[in-house]
Amino acid sequence: MLRSIIIFINLVFFSFLGFSQDKERFMDFSYITPGEEKHNLYDIKTDYILLYFYSPVCEDCEKIKKKLINNQSLNSLIETKRITLLAVLPDVEKEYWLDNLECVPNNWINGWNENDREIITAYLHTVPTFFVLDKDKNIVLCPNEKEVLKWIKTISK
Repeated sequence: MLRSIIIFINLVFFSFLGFSQDKERFMDFSYITPGEEKHNLYDIKTDYILLYFYSPVCEDCEKIKKKLINNQSLNSLIETKRITLLAVLPDVEKEYWLDNLECVPNNWINGWNENDREIITAYLHTVPTFFVLDKDKNIVLCPNEKEVLKWIKTISK
């Protein structure tokens, strides 16, 4: 958790002051999609990736998911391939993920990572957790639920 807090504070502090900084690149990881196809995070080729770690039994995850599903700006950005939304269900068995595929809309990538211990240790401490990555997979923002909606509105202009 400390690493996520430090990343967030650095991003906010340096952005506020207008200084550039070395960006942290999110680690590459592989994920499986419902069709049993294996992909890697670094293979996604859009301007931004909204990386969303969630749980189907998390109330906050459900609330923000509904807002994201109904967000016309986000849907337009996904449709025009400016953003890819990759939803990953962490720390569960594959069967549980397969039983909950309906939790993720069809225009998002629904991913499951078999060896997610390193990701969980480095980046995750609760769900929902968001990361905004640029085209080079640098962490641009670690927004909370309200900030992610504000960010979507900002880049859709």
